[in-house]
Amino acid sequence: MSGRRLGEGLAFLWLICLSITILSACLIAEAKMSHDPEAEESASSKEAGKVYIVYMEKTDDAPEVLESKHTETLASVLGSQDAAKAAILYSYKYGVNGFSAKLTSDQVSALSEKSGVIQVVPSKVYKLHEKTSMTDGSLHL
Repeated sequence: MSGRRLGEGLAFLWLICLSITILSACLIAEAKMSHDPEAEESASSKEAGKVYIVYMEKTDDAPEVLESKHTETLASVLGSQDAAKAAILYSYKYGVNGFSAKLTSDQVSALSEKSGVIQVVPSKVYKLHEKTSMTDGSLHL
């Protein structure tokens, strides 16, 4: 009988820990969603540019080679490898060839003309629509 109670107690403890983890994740997600990155981006976009996704031609190169080509392509517009590395936010090397970077409209125009560049499009931030708020501490699933 003692072993059974111990098992039930451990199962209950596991359920409590799982519930706390889920609640914490939901509260963190809500806090991140309440932060408005678009307002922050619009304030800084005047000086540093906006985030764009640069789609490049598909190649069979290794991921390390693609990342190097992304840097070289952007460096040809920005003027240096260091500036390109600082501007690139992410290199897409699997499934699609391209990168995201903070660019000005002049840089986008120049980059669009480069060999191997298919398209340069503004990055968009999508927000999930929430019907109720979790600020009351309850969990709505």
